Amino acid sequence: MILQNLVTHDSRNIKTVMDNITIYDVADIIFKQGLSSVLVLNKAKKSIGIVTEQDVVLAIKTFKQKILELKITEIMSVDLMACHPDEAIDEAVRVMGAYKIRNLPIITESGNLSGFIDLNTIARAQLSHIIQRWG
Repeated sequence: MILQNLVTHDSRNIKTVMDNITIYDVADIIFKQGLSSVLVLNKAKKSIGIVTEQDVVLAIKTFKQKILELKITEIMSVDLMACHPDEAIDEAVRVMGAYKIRNLPIITESGNLSGFIDLNTIARAQLSHIIQRWG
């Protein structure tokens, strides 16, 4: 099974932000919308990093009131782990396990966000496959 068939296309789960917003602004977006992460884009609208809810919590603890001024580029992960829509589900599982991440962006060759895949989606797909096969 390829990732393109499992990618979450729900706009609530595909949130991007520009790299010039503050940590406070991204925290507001993440917590108000119930997101676990946001993808960070540069002016050319290319993916340059990701900010997770854990990044925000650590920033609040570390920077305190400075989060009102500091840009998200101070806390985002720049070694963006992602998969391509045509890759197999096994590759997403491998990447998520190796890097201990729960949400994986699926990015096309041109750098556009296709969607996100999370561990719950993978588990449901695998279970569904097992049931169909052995049902």
